[in-house]
Amino acid sequence: AYEIPKRDWSSDVCSSDLQTDAKVSPVNYGGALVDVDGTAIGVLVPLSPQDNTPVAGVEWYDSGIGFAIPLTDVLATLDRLKQGKDLRPGLAGFTFSSTDMFGGDTKVDRIRYDSPMYRAGFKDGDTILELDGHKVTRPAQVRHVLGSKIEGDKLAITIQRGDETKQAELTLVGELAPFEAGFLGVLPMREKVRSGELGVVSGEGVGIRWVYPDSPAAKIGLKPRDRIVKFRDQAITSAAQLIDQVSRVRPTEKASLVIARDGKEQTFEATLVGYPA
Repeated sequence: AYEIPKRDWSSDVCSSDLQTDAKVSPVNYGGALVDVDGTAIGVLVPLSPQDNTPVAGVEWYDSGIGFAIPLTDVLATLDRLKQGKDLRPGLAGFTFSSTDMFGGDTKVDRIRYDSPMYRAGFKDGDTILELDGHKVTRPAQVRHVLGSKIEGDKLAITIQRGDETKQAELTLVGELAPFEAGFLGVLPMREKVRSGELGVVSGEGVGIRWVYPDSPAAKIGLKPRDRIVKFRDQAITSAAQLIDQVSRVRPTEKASLVIARDGKEQTFEATLVGYPA
């Protein structure tokens, strides 16, 4: 009998995937990987740590590196396969603030609308501490856990928000609602280069050079030469930051913003809409 090695959670590589130095070409994919005794231990598939398309990993097929799904993983999903169901990767619906998979932290940048994370009440800025009882400190470790999950699987998650810790059990989905950003209806001024970065004017907000007629901005009275200094309680220092914050608000949702006009600050609340044709 072949025993699948236990996962090493300190590693960023899925240790339960089987690697072989046998020459594996695309015509072998879907076939069995057997040991010297003839025991089937896995199913040969192209695997890549960076992609999940049907042909991901085929560039390695003639390099002496081959991978297989362990037979235990196949047997775990066999009942669903017999029912003719497509097995899609399990999605939780979030992205990280850091783009460094191995050196970054697990702070969440965005939660997708109507995703499992959204329904559980998690928010932008939460930090993921544990998944399925395993502590995680890097995005690669989170990806490691999610990599073995498929649509319909459960995922126990623990997050930290300030001094508070929250726990939930998610049911992963195979498809997320399409992303749709809200439309405020302003064009920012082209700022001079300050602080070594285009568009950054520390502490002064972002100037408005144009307000679209009949837009949410127009309806609340915003005008050219106003400066947006806060949006959703976030201090605004560049046009790129304003665009990022506005894109986090869905159509029909409300957002507060603080405007500097004639040396005074005023607070408004806008109901964003979908992008006009």
